[in-house]
Amino acid sequence: MSSVTQVEQAMQRVFQQANGIARQTGFVQRASKLTGERFVPTLVTAWLNNPQVTRQGLAQMAAGLGVSISPQGLSERLGESAATFLQAMLDVVVGHIIASDPVAIPILQRFTAVILLDSPVIVLPDALAAVWRGCGGGTGQGTQAAVKLQVGLDLVCGELRGPYLYDGRSHDGSSNLQHAALQAGALRLADLGYFRLDVFADLCQQGGSFLSRLEAATAVFDTQQQRLDLLTFLQTHGPRIDAPVELGVQHHLPVRVPEEVANERRGKLRAQAKRKGQTVSKVRLALADWTISVTNVPIELLSGEEALVLARVRWQIELLFKLWKQSVRLH
Repeated sequence: MSSVTQVEQAMQRVFQQANGIARQTGFVQRASKLTGERFVPTLVTAWLNNPQVTRQGLAQMAAGLGVSISPQGLSERLGESAATFLQAMLDVVVGHIIASDPVAIPILQRFTAVILLDSPVIVLPDALAAVWRGCGGGTGQGTQAAVKLQVGLDLVCGELRGPYLYDGRSHDGSSNLQHAALQAGALRLADLGYFRLDVFADLCQQGGSFLSRLEAATAVFDTQQQRLDLLTFLQTHGPRIDAPVELGVQHHLPVRVPEEVANERRGKLRAQAKRKGQTVSKVRLALADWTISVTNVPIELLSGEEALVLARVRWQIELLFKLWKQSVRLH
């Protein structure tokens, strides 16, 4: 079955649930031609065709679905109850998992799944700060409200999970995807926002694997459980190392650490610290000379060079976000 057919069938099932959810959320409280089953396709179809469609255009789309309503009448329906209804519909939509045909990239086929996690943030009008809290900022305006989309993408089968909505200021480590179970033989790729040793330990117990950059403040031990001065260790064994180590004072999680030089990071570190009125330590600046990744994948399954290559596929989820923004102007 093609992914297009899957999407069509899933959307039909979603629309069939719309009337019940519209009543549950209070969007529909009495008999009306603008039922949930007609309201959702009106917005989805119109906005997919034209993300900048006017209220007149929305009314015309509704008329095409058998609902006669004026642009003003439709505007009156686009209130808080409509937003609650649409968010509930989104929760239903993300429960219908759509997968594309399996890919034929050999390095990915070594795993039962390769899960990418990421979370773009969409800035909202400040008036919505009480609903979706933003991160704030020095400008005062345009930073008070934002929504974060938590998304998971399996590169092996193309399965998409989410988007799940959170406050823009929420930490990635608190999301449901962060703590989602991983099937045996699967690999998880995520950025430092998801770096948690207890989560990695859980993934190991489930028979899964992880590949992540190393959080600079993490305690690193050798196989004799002697704590390492990471900078000295790298400078002594560089420029490329693939070594077994253990992470965390409490966990002593066994991993391998491959590295590669990347100097431009120091500029980013300084710029970020300047925005926050902070300074960057000399050790952290020195560590920017290396790309430090940690993984529990056995070396016979994934070499250090292959780990660095595989880490780059995380950009595929960035391409997905780019598609959403360019095609339907999600931002």
